[in-house]
Amino acid sequence: MLSNGEIMANAITKSTIFEDGWQNIFDAISTIPDPEERGEKWIYSAFPFNRFTDETAYPLIIIQPLNFAGTSQMTMGTSKATNIDLTIEINIYALEAIQIDSISDAIFDALEDSLTTLWTNKVKNIIPLRSNYSHFERSGMKVHFKSTVYGFEFDYS
Repeated sequence: MLSNGEIMANAITKSTIFEDGWQNIFDAISTIPDPEERGEKWIYSAFPFNRFTDETAYPLIIIQPLNFAGTSQMTMGTSKATNIDLTIEINIYALEAIQIDSISDAIFDALEDSLTTLWTNKVKNIIPLRSNYSHFERSGMKVHFKSTVYGFEFDYS
């Protein structure tokens, strides 16, 4: 993070949509402080299955890879499209249900606070599309789970 609170994100190009697009979102969300103040990684790109039954691993955030949205179009000829619709799924796992909401709020705030940098890097019109909540039991722990899908446009004009 820069001294003015902005994130350090990579400029996205047409050839790095998925890699640098994901990194921009990760950089924004990685500004969220760990609610347990563990001083270790708690935001991941994939679930750390080696810690699935370790209660000290929770809460944690998983930022899934980017996906094309169902509305994306690529055209041929003179009416070339200059943007593409993408989605990203962000999962939260916590042992306390209240942490699901506070972390969801923090993710929303982090993305909102990073809009200037994201816009500069051609990530535009971020909007939460849907979310769902569930819980399950694992090794005697009740784990709360929330998945939120955000949509946005990448403008490669």
